Amino acid sequence: MYGALEVVNVRHCLRADVVYCGRAANGRTASPLANNFRMRDRSDEAREEAIEKFKRWFWQELHRDSPARREFLRIAARVKAGDTVRLGCWCAPLHCHCHAIAAAEHSYKAYPEKFPNIEGAVMTVFQSSLVT
Repeated sequence: MYGALEVVNVRHCLRADVVYCGRAANGRTASPLANNFRMRDRSDEAREEAIEKFKRWFWQELHRDSPARREFLRIAARVKAGDTVRLGCWCAPLHCHCHAIAAAEHSYKAYPEKFPNIEGAVMTVFQSSLVT
């Protein structure tokens, strides 16, 4: 039985079990899943641009043995084991890179019979979301 994956705002969700996915800030250590592509301004267009850049970077990271890939697989394994995992960032509830991470994890749950391993599911479905 699968657990759940939620995106929460670290300003408002003070739970100890939040998996921080942001850059180093306010005494927090940078996450391997941080979006290092900063928004040029606060517009929706700039937000989507930063998320798209993150997706492309994340896609590359999933193809190699990287800290981001290892952290992603750790999170996905917890969800598969039935845990509720909360991805924490500063943007939520606005659209952010954590939603892209959640989409990659959800893709595995949507197609388990087609993909014998999590890497195959994530890479196949996540890649299709990069087509523009």
